[in-house]
Amino acid sequence: MAELKYYQQQDILNMERIQELIKDMPSYMRSYVSYMSTGSTSKRTILNYVYDIRGFLRYVADSHKIEISDVTPEMLEQLNHFDFDEYFLYIDSYKEQNENNRTIRRTNTEAGKARKLSSLRSLYNYQLEYGFIKTNP
Repeated sequence: MAELKYYQQQDILNMERIQELIKDMPSYMRSYVSYMSTGSTSKRTILNYVYDIRGFLRYVADSHKIEISDVTPEMLEQLNHFDFDEYFLYIDSYKEQNENNRTIRRTNTEAGKARKLSSLRSLYNYQLEYGFIKTNP
């Protein structure tokens, strides 16, 4: 068997990381990743979207004092533009725990926030198209 090219190796690593990330996320994230994977979207883009959406779901879960896996499409549908404004203000600069339980400060540039908005739009459009939600806030 021929050796894999670099980009093929990276695709495999990115998909492994995606699978690891969605383990503790709501079940609809598995179908969202499958949906994204069937198109021409690169594995790297999907990975970045999953990171972005995980951060948003964690924010929603923390505000409701629930686990990230318990964030339902109905909860996402009930959010309004004030909730999104608060989220984008929050991600300007925030602290989180890394894999080693160390607190790290994260910040986002305007470009980073624009990508996060694109990630959320993608998720909401998917959920609307497939009937998880009836309206897109």
